[in-house]
Amino acid sequence: NPALYDKYMQLKRRFIEEKIGIFDATPDIDMTIAAVDAYLGESSSSVVQLFGFAGKPIFFTDEMTIWQKPTMEERASVQFGCNAVEPECIWFTAEGYNTFCCMDRQTGEITPLLQFPDHPYSTGFYNAFLRIGSKFYFSPGRAKEICEYDAANGEFKLAPYEHPLEFGNFGGVVPYTKYLFFLPSRYPALMRYDMETGECKYYAECLKDIQQKIKPPHEELLGPCAQRGIRAQKLLLPAMQSNLVLEFDMETEEYKIYPVGPEDADCGGIVAVDENIYWLFPWQGRKIRRWNYCTGECEVLEDYPEDFSCEQDWFDPRSQYMFSGILRFERKIWLFPCYSNMILRLD
Repeated sequence: NPALYDKYMQLKRRFIEEKIGIFDATPDIDMTIAAVDAYLGESSSSVVQLFGFAGKPIFFTDEMTIWQKPTMEERASVQFGCNAVEPECIWFTAEGYNTFCCMDRQTGEITPLLQFPDHPYSTGFYNAFLRIGSKFYFSPGRAKEICEYDAANGEFKLAPYEHPLEFGNFGGVVPYTKYLFFLPSRYPALMRYDMETGECKYYAECLKDIQQKIKPPHEELLGPCAQRGIRAQKLLLPAMQSNLVLEFDMETEEYKIYPVGPEDADCGGIVAVDENIYWLFPWQGRKIRRWNYCTGECEVLEDYPEDFSCEQDWFDPRSQYMFSGILRFERKIWLFPCYSNMILRLD
């Protein structure tokens, strides 16, 4: 975009000419980190972690407003994070504010309900939530605790878990009897939370085969969604970076690992058609799999529409993230684009 390039060059010249800082064009950032006093910038940069390891101070700007003040429209904007749509309202986390909100679907009015504890990052604090009655349970991403919020009285409590990572801990959450099962993203265990006692139990052994298949720099283990098996007590959890599917029995705590389709397949989502047939959709690759759970047969589809295309990821040119969301509606499956150019419908 020529206009954006010109704007960038103006900022670059001003930065250098006014000696606001040191403009580093070298490929090795280690010397820069060693020489400078602190980090000042946006919270999403990968450089943040390096400054933290070096013990240097870290300062985050408010959505990069160093150069200009945001307009009133920009200040009033809200980005939806995880959400749940109901007939009268939409419950959602507001990215950038670390706040849980409710929006009236008729008026569009947004009511903040819960401000999560202070955290230097303004996004990815909680990756999903589950409603049971008047209570909401939040699955921690960057957060160091499970959060439980009661919309009936406005009370909330935090339940810490063992050895939280700096980011990407858990994705989806699945209820079973008095328990909640938190699906690990980068966290090295499936976690069970007792809603009555607040106790957590960890299942690491079942992930060992999946851990051996992860490919740096990506560390994701399981996707954010799961499907119940033929028996409701069983979860089917596809690995993101391989063709493996973990079956975990929430009652007996037993598990099995199934290789499904070609070894170079991966999975960003799973959808059940009936109690036997499951569709597994790619994460970075292109292989769509139709798996018969009872027979073990797997059909692989790679034929996309003639005009279908997908841009490469800017930060990881080897990867193509084709789909951002999957929805089953009226016996059809809809695939919504991430970097691809089409919404696809699978009959």
